[in-house]
Amino acid sequence: MTKDAAYWIEARQRVIEMRRIDSRHELVFGSNGHKYQLLKLVSEERLSDFELKNDVQIPAEYRSFLTSFGAGGAGPGYGVYDFRKDDSAGVEGRFHLTDSQEWPDDDDDPLWDLPGLLDISTSGCSHDWWIEINGPQPGTMWVNAGDRLLRSDSFGTWYEQWLDRVEWGLQKFKLITDMIASEAKISEIAAECGVEPRKFTWDGLAYLRFEGIPGCYQANGNCIWSYDVGTSWIA
Repeated sequence: MTKDAAYWIEARQRVIEMRRIDSRHELVFGSNGHKYQLLKLVSEERLSDFELKNDVQIPAEYRSFLTSFGAGGAGPGYGVYDFRKDDSAGVEGRFHLTDSQEWPDDDDDPLWDLPGLLDISTSGCSHDWWIEINGPQPGTMWVNAGDRLLRSDSFGTWYEQWLDRVEWGLQKFKLITDMIASEAKISEIAAECGVEPRKFTWDGLAYLRFEGIPGCYQANGNCIWSYDVGTSWIA
C-alpha cells in the first residue's frame, strides 16, 4: 500500500518514541549519526522548483515523505539525507535498469554515474542507497551491494521496514541482552524469538542473523555477546 500523508505523520510520532527510549543514541545502529532528527517539511514550491530544474517528477511516496514527515533525518543507516541539500546533478539523466546488475568493469560505463538516481542514505562500508527518480520504476530503492547494484523495495517499504525493525529491537533489547549476559545459547535465543538463526562471517568475525528479526548479533561459539538494534541489512 502506498504510504500517504497520514502514514508519514504517524511515522514522525514513532520516531519521537524511539528517541525517548534511545535518548543516548547508543542502542540503534546509525542513531549516533541521525540522532532521530525530524527535519523541517519541504514546501510544494521547493519541490516544484526541483522538478522544473531537472525536468523530472518526484515519486509519490518520497514526495509525501518530504511534505509530511520532513526533508530527511531519522531513518535507515545513518539517516535520510536532507533533500534541501541534495545535489540533483544526474537525475535529469535516464536510468535504464529494471533489476539488479553487477557493476561494469569499464570505468567509463554510464552506470557508474548513476543517472536518474538520487543519493539518499548510507549504512557505511560503501553500502549507499539511492532512490530512482527518473527511470522505468520511479520510487524504487537501489543499493551498492559490493559487486553489484541491487534493486530493493519501494521507498515507503524501505522506510517502513526500518521502523518495524527498530521498534521490535527496542522492545526486545533488554530481554535479549539479559539472555546474552547469562550466556544463553544461540538456540535458546532463537527459541525466544521464534525464528531460525543463520550464522555468517564478515571481516573474519562471526555474526548471527535471525530471519525477519532486526539487529546484528555477534557470536562467540554458541553464545552471543553483542546486539545492535536496527542494522540495515542489504538482503
